[in-house]
Amino acid sequence: MKRRGLIYFDDGSVEGSTAGEIAKDLELEYSTAQVRLDGATLDKALAELEAAAKAQGAAIGVAKAEPGTAKRIADWAGSLEEKGLVLVPVSAAMRSPRQS
Repeated sequence: MKRRGLIYFDDGSVEGSTAGEIAKDLELEYSTAQVRLDGATLDKALAELEAAAKAQGAAIGVAKAEPGTAKRIADWAGSLEEKGLVLVPVSAAMRSPRQS
């Protein structure tokens, strides 16, 4: 996995996940989503994601495939440039120099 440049990403949905330990054992880059983008609180979560990205240099959000979620996120993504933000692949967010 490491030779192929793969990363180990945990969506943060499992309490007590051992993903970080597994990634360390495999010597893989590892990260967990900072913000869960869920249904009724989606707009609030998107605002949290923006704030985290501004504070840390990058932030990772994860969403469930629910009706309307992809459309809402696409609409939100269209507003990022005017806010000084840009979407990047998760691998780039994990490697952000300001990301902890």
